[in-house]
Amino acid sequence: RTFRGTRVPRPGPDFVARIEVGRRSSVVSGAKVAHMRVLARCGFEKGTSLQVVGGRKESPKRRAGRSIAAQSVIMMSASETASCIPTDQTLVKEVNLMLWKQRYAVLGLVDPKLDPKDKDEEFPKKKSKKIHLVLGNEAADLDSVVCALVYSVMTSRSYEGQSDNDELIAVPVICIPRGDLVLRNELVWLLRETGVDCDALVFQDELDIGQLQESNSVTEVHLVDHNALAQTSPFQGFHDKITTVIDHHHDENTYPESAATTIYPTGSCATLVGERFADEFATKNKEKGDPLVALLLSAVAMDTQLLQKEVTRVDIRDERMLKKLAELFFDERVSLDDPVSKLYGKLKQKRGDQSALSTPDLLRRDYKQWRVSSSRGGEKNDDEKNDDGDAKTSWTVGVASFGVPLGEMGGSGVGAETIKADCFAFALQRNLDVLVLMSAFDDPNTNTFTRQIAAIANFKHKNADTEKENVLDALFARGGVLWNSLGGLSLVTSDRALRAFGGNAFEQGDAKGSRKKAQPALAEFFERLESSS
Repeated sequence: RTFRGTRVPRPGPDFVARIEVGRRSSVVSGAKVAHMRVLARCGFEKGTSLQVVGGRKESPKRRAGRSIAAQSVIMMSASETASCIPTDQTLVKEVNLMLWKQRYAVLGLVDPKLDPKDKDEEFPKKKSKKIHLVLGNEAADLDSVVCALVYSVMTSRSYEGQSDNDELIAVPVICIPRGDLVLRNELVWLLRETGVDCDALVFQDELDIGQLQESNSVTEVHLVDHNALAQTSPFQGFHDKITTVIDHHHDENTYPESAATTIYPTGSCATLVGERFADEFATKNKEKGDPLVALLLSAVAMDTQLLQKEVTRVDIRDERMLKKLAELFFDERVSLDDPVSKLYGKLKQKRGDQSALSTPDLLRRDYKQWRVSSSRGGEKNDDEKNDDGDAKTSWTVGVASFGVPLGEMGGSGVGAETIKADCFAFALQRNLDVLVLMSAFDDPNTNTFTRQIAAIANFKHKNADTEKENVLDALFARGGVLWNSLGGLSLVTSDRALRAFGGNAFEQGDAKGSRKKAQPALAEFFERLESSS
């Protein structure tokens, strides 16, 4: 893997630390980590050392010293948050074993840390499992990943020991490249603190999807935290195999009619997944500290911002589920004021730590894309017309969500022109017509939770006769569908943001106006868009 031109080995037994400061990245010793931790975002694993650093070999003495330093730093890091998520290590081991079984089913890879006897018993050489893919959404945010992991582990457990289902296994797929996981600070932290082995997870770029299709080993697909495969999804070929949908977003109704669906506008999809398995957690797992319960608890707390109805969508089902999960994980008499709020505070701190991310990293950190068709004038072939005989135009729209103000993207040293250039490069790379940016953060100047929205238009790659300025003016127009959906819009005060986005940068009137609200409004706008716009 390459970080900013420095060749380093894939994270493993020789990996000590990766340090990012601003837009620079380097691999350093554990000793250096100790005094840089307060200045940088760190990701490291216990190990020996790098054989080569900056092109120079290390002496054995230096390597040994670095190993000791790395271990001490890692122990310090683990002790900082041990009280937040006190997981039962026996249950953690069971979860990781199932995750490795899932990985083995699709990739044939086993946990290198296992005893050889356990490998032969748990991972037979002949792979004969029929696979049920469990797909989270393309943004791979905390809620999506947690739902996919918990749903797949619990479903796979239900298959074991049943004569009819013993050859089935549900495999969770995180729909991003493995290298993008480090952009999701709160998710990486949560997985580590709950003891989930990240090496056991299956990422989209690790799968040979063509081979899976040819082998016919995938018999079902289950969608969690979304109800429609993205147009760009490599899993489109499995659309007809979708049998289950669990989601809390607007129902796009594109799944097969035979699919079993649970679609309800809760604040978190983890609430719906938790409802499915809560009784099983309560009856079968008498021990406190189940890591799966901790994952669900964290997702519900984060997506509802600890049940703050004034800033996000919260349903009574979220309230009930958060309380139930807290009781299952901590104690029957636990209140939300102590351990749960402490856990939420730590997750929120990790999510808010995005200041060191470059603009491209911010854009791809939590990103979704879809295509919308609208009716417009002009001569078209019959297959390019809708039922009324009007010509159809397809709009490709991307929405990127992140946690820093629009004017602070990329850091304090980045100018408006750089932000603009990075956004246009991102849009061009994905063949977007419009890129929408949505920012949510706690404003230290007003002590309020703030949401901002901006957009750029990029029509160079298609024959469009609509001026981009007209489209953006119509998109943000007072009284328009987006304006109404987000509680009104007012220009941001940041001069850098206004220059970067050509004046199309706004603060939202509704603090609850997340992407869940904006996406249906954007779809409606582009569906109605005509040449007169």
